[in-house]
Amino acid sequence: RGQQCVRDFFLCLHENVLNWPDLYEIFCFSTVNSTMCLSCKHRNESEQSQIYLEMEVPPDGSELSDYIEEMINESSIVQYHCQDGCQANFQAETRSMLKSVRQAKFLIIILRRSIMTENGVEIVENSFGSIKNICLRFVNPTLKKSLILIT
Repeated sequence: RGQQCVRDFFLCLHENVLNWPDLYEIFCFSTVNSTMCLSCKHRNESEQSQIYLEMEVPPDGSELSDYIEEMINESSIVQYHCQDGCQANFQAETRSMLKSVRQAKFLIIILRRSIMTENGVEIVENSFGSIKNICLRFVNPTLKKSLILIT
């Protein structure tokens, strides 16, 4: 009832992939999520098919294109328990990279404007620019794709 969130459309599409495979294929891409223990260099990887990426709203006054490039192309260091390697509690490098966009015609990025706080739902009203193309790196370094950002 009433206005629905665009995110709801993509959630519905994801849940009904068997019913709408042709529509799903327009948006489908693959990512590889990897975590590498910095102590023993053991790496865990998993591949996932997705139809959108979801991320936090960029900081106030920043460039959306720079923020997206950083979130997609860069890794981060996290605390980690290496269960399959050295068994140590140490740091790990974690990253998520695009593997394939197959026949996807779009790369959908949903920005989370509402967040849960101890006082309930809060709307993030950060302002940011979005005038540049975005360069994405893939697991295969010979693949590169430029994304035109439409806001």
